[in-house]
Amino acid sequence: MAQTPYSLLLLKRLSRCSQNPKPPPVLLSLLKPFSTSPTPISSVDPKPSSLSARLSFIFDQIDAIEKERSEKDQTLQKIIPWRESKKSQIDPELGMGVGNQSGYDAHLVDSVSVLTGWERVEKPVVAKQEVEVVHPWPEWIELMERLVQQNYFDHRSVDEDRVVQDIGFDPSEAVFPAEEDARGIDFKDFKAVHTACLSFGKDRFDIIRSLSRQDIQVLVGFGCPSTDKKVVFSSKLLRKHTHLDEGDVCSSCSLRNSCEIAYMITNKEDEARTIDIMRILLTYGFDPVNGSLVNKSLLKQKSVKTVVRKLLHQVVKLSAVPIDPNLPPP
Repeated sequence: MAQTPYSLLLLKRLSRCSQNPKPPPVLLSLLKPFSTSPTPISSVDPKPSSLSARLSFIFDQIDAIEKERSEKDQTLQKIIPWRESKKSQIDPELGMGVGNQSGYDAHLVDSVSVLTGWERVEKPVVAKQEVEVVHPWPEWIELMERLVQQNYFDHRSVDEDRVVQDIGFDPSEAVFPAEEDARGIDFKDFKAVHTACLSFGKDRFDIIRSLSRQDIQVLVGFGCPSTDKKVVFSSKLLRKHTHLDEGDVCSSCSLRNSCEIAYMITNKEDEARTIDIMRILLTYGFDPVNGSLVNKSLLKQKSVKTVVRKLLHQVVKLSAVPIDPNLPPP
């Protein structure tokens, strides 16, 4: 049988297939070579493993922080009972702790410093200073207590306090040797009380704006309490502040014949300030101590005595409110 061209072509294809037989698909999958290269990232979903790793890291950090806080709390709990026991060991007469005057245990404080980063600062223990004032007016006693509380009886000047504040130290937290504080304050010392009252009046120039003009009129409307030139000048300024006629007041004052500046008026630019109020109140308030009130007839005026005590109370009350730092001085 003669072979046609088509039959020859078919025979050639069959011969090639017999020489390179293809395995079945199942065998192809079994014979697929194993690869040692890592699996491509695109073939695996990374989200579950990545989220789990992040959560695990966060939880580890939280555990570490809580453990550190727990260690700090345990150390502080050890210090609190120790400090309470030290407070109970106080001498009732001196008001000073017995034993270690530094007030701290070195081992415990150092351990806290390591955990919290605090710096160890030692302060000496001082005697507690009590204010004892004998005066018939409770309002005067309140004023003395307030002046002590605000350090106006302190031997340091206000300028020194400001310098200390500029370097970042609070003078109100300062402590001094017990021997110095144990001396106390002599409230019968006119110079000390005078300096404290006038220093307070200079610092709190804002208080006069809150005082009743009617009360100030009663305070200086019946005459000056003494012939001291500064007291008389302050009285004149207060009378001008409250629009009282200087001639009328001087003509009715019992000190007009002994006063060197009676009937004289102040300069136009001079204005009344808180220091003028404090100078008049000081003259009245110190009278039970040294008889500073020369014009005794003024205390016979019930309204004058009432106003003096009222103004003392108001000054103490207003001094409890800090001055506005934006308020310009006069």
